[in-house]
Amino acid sequence: MAEKCTQIGTISKLNSEVADLSKIVKGNGNKGIYKTMIEVNQTVMTLNESVKLLRTAVSGLTKFQIEVETEIRLTASRKTNIKWLVGTIIALTGLVITLILV
Repeated sequence: MAEKCTQIGTISKLNSEVADLSKIVKGNGNKGIYKTMIEVNQTVMTLNESVKLLRTAVSGLTKFQIEVETEIRLTASRKTNIKWLVGTIIALTGLVITLILV
């Protein structure tokens, strides 16, 4: 009989623990883990979409930055080439004038 009472106490303790866990999962008037996990999953999906959009935006901005930097380098190169061309023309003009006058 004493053994039977011990088992009843164990079963009662387990029932109490299961009831506590049920309150935690279901919320017992609050959100509970179940509803919170649904919200967390929805938030994660939304964040995944946001990350995809941001990745696309960053990729586009990076391409634009590369294009702008390339254009800046090309413009600087053109300016340098024009300076060399003008300098060469002036030097050749000076040479031609010198040859004509000699």
